[in-house]
Amino acid sequence: MKTKILLIFIILLAFILRFYQLGSNPSSLYWDEASLGYNAWSVVQTGKDEHGDFLPFTNFTAFGDYKPPVYIYLMAASIKLFGASDFVVRFPSAFFGVVAVACVYLISCYFFRNGRISLLAAFFIAISPWVVSLSRVAFEANVAWGLFLVGLTLFLSFCRGGVLSPNGRENRAPTIKLLLSSVFFVLPLYTFNSSRIFIPLFLVLLGIFFYKRILHSKAQFFIFYFLIFILVMPLVPHLMSKEGQLRFREVNIFTNPVPIEISNERIARDNGALWSKIINNRRGFYFMDYLKHYTDNFKFDYLFLKGDVNGTFATGRTGQLYIIDGALIVAGVIFLLAKSKKTLLFLLLWLFLGIAPAGVARETPHALRSLNALPVYQILTAAGFVFFLRKGKILIKGSLFFLTAAVFTWYLNDYYLVYAKTQGKYFQYGYRQAVDYIMAHKNEYRQIYLTSHYGRPYIYVLWYGKIPATEFLANSNVVKNEFGFYNVYRFENIYFNITDLGAGNSLLIIEPQKMDDSPNRKILEKINYPSGEPAFIIWET
Repeated sequence: MKTKILLIFIILLAFILRFYQLGSNPSSLYWDEASLGYNAWSVVQTGKDEHGDFLPFTNFTAFGDYKPPVYIYLMAASIKLFGASDFVVRFPSAFFGVVAVACVYLISCYFFRNGRISLLAAFFIAISPWVVSLSRVAFEANVAWGLFLVGLTLFLSFCRGGVLSPNGRENRAPTIKLLLSSVFFVLPLYTFNSSRIFIPLFLVLLGIFFYKRILHSKAQFFIFYFLIFILVMPLVPHLMSKEGQLRFREVNIFTNPVPIEISNERIARDNGALWSKIINNRRGFYFMDYLKHYTDNFKFDYLFLKGDVNGTFATGRTGQLYIIDGALIVAGVIFLLAKSKKTLLFLLLWLFLGIAPAGVARETPHALRSLNALPVYQILTAAGFVFFLRKGKILIKGSLFFLTAAVFTWYLNDYYLVYAKTQGKYFQYGYRQAVDYIMAHKNEYRQIYLTSHYGRPYIYVLWYGKIPATEFLANSNVVKNEFGFYNVYRFENIYFNITDLGAGNSLLIIEPQKMDDSPNRKILEKINYPSGEPAFIIWET
């Protein structure tokens, strides 16, 4: 009973951390959030996305980045329940951020059958700055991770043969758990691109570590793998297409020509000698580049001090993990070396596989693309905490609780007070206010210019203006560029490509840098970031 009460408290804490001020902190939607929201709203209204495609199955064209569909359909269901709002855009991410806490508890129960470690692992995921920050934004990666954890929980429950709990009950598990786990392992492939690398690798890991259970239940596992194959097949044509590979080509290190140039230069310098072709093979340079990007995700500053440099993913003043987690993780490794080397090996391989997709990316370290490495850090932290509780004296135990409370309080202050004022630039703050002004005065001007300096402004006009897709397609100027992305230059009398500020009866909403002191410019209003800095100037000619 005590364990259940504590678990409920931890889940409630996770719920508060993820849902409190969800629609207003971060202070605005960044452009991918607005795109997800508009396409979900459009599907609810007409069954079609912004490009007029009916219920897309493998991808939504969106900006030309071909977004996976699961998050959009989850959001469409949320819109049906709660209506369209910024809160609803982030609802699926926050929801699975809470689900992840329960899953981590159950997964830890399987590995340890120790209520204290399981509760602590759930607690550390609940308060993790990495997870809390990502759960409060509409990140497809967070939902994909949550779906994966549900799949793993069901898989382990079947393998154990009963309900996952610390007391080790051994009831025969129904096959439906295994079949459902196959569905939840596939859904991340339709949710986030990095899962398309991680999930197949992780399924191989499961096959190796649970081969005895697989051989014991060959018929059930045949159906498990066959169902995965059937569910993945519709996605394959898209993945093999030019459109399906567009995002990967844009962000991966293997399209960088520099390693090839270095290889050719060194081979030419050695007059094409065979030994030089072997030593300076471009594949070796790409491999070293991959290792460099992979290991970036273990940098001390990134993990424990500052976090991801992208202000959309982290506050910049708190690490992806808490500073005290480093010592606890080391203690957790020592604890598991003594208690269960097999569990430790599985967790470490899970961690290394979870980082694998991030190593392919040009931008590293990367909190989204390495999210599947969690909750390994938190499970090791929980094991380390228990290690100190068992081995430490009263002073050490008291210090552990004090330091945990201190770093958690620091993060709360950092996120809800400091970050709330500084993150506006990362979330294109001001576009909503600009669109509200445009919609109130749209018919008063011959032409309206809304700057694209901060992102893709057309999607904010569609989302906050609640413009039907048919109306958008009939009254816009959309051009697909050579890279496959769609650029919207105009919708009705609203222009997004400002090459000429125009003259006569024009409304301009632009960044302060473009202001001039022409006498025929009349400033109407200013839109400031939460920090007080100017974001947009609204003026008319």
